Amino acid sequence: MLAFILAIAAGYATPHAEPQVKKFVNDMTMDDIEMDAGDSRALTFILLMLAVTILQVLAQSNISAFVIVAGGGLGLFGTRIIAAIRKKVG
Repeated sequence: MLAFILAIAAGYATPHAEPQVKKFVNDMTMDDIEMDAGDSRALTFILLMLAVTILQVLAQSNISAFVIVAGGGLGLFGTRIIAAIRKKVG
């Protein structure tokens, strides 16, 4: 359950962490690799899901990778899903 909650938090943090990851990649590659907004968002999401997975392994909990990916997806798209539901309802 902890991994699911951490994955939701990591998914939610993806857009907020994206500028730092993009800056880090640009500094490391000296702008040799061009990244679109989608590329940097995907890379950020992957790195945050990897961090959740490492924390899950360190906590020695046996949880499916599906739970981590589902939590990350809910965190990433949760605000959009809630906004769409509110628009439909109200």
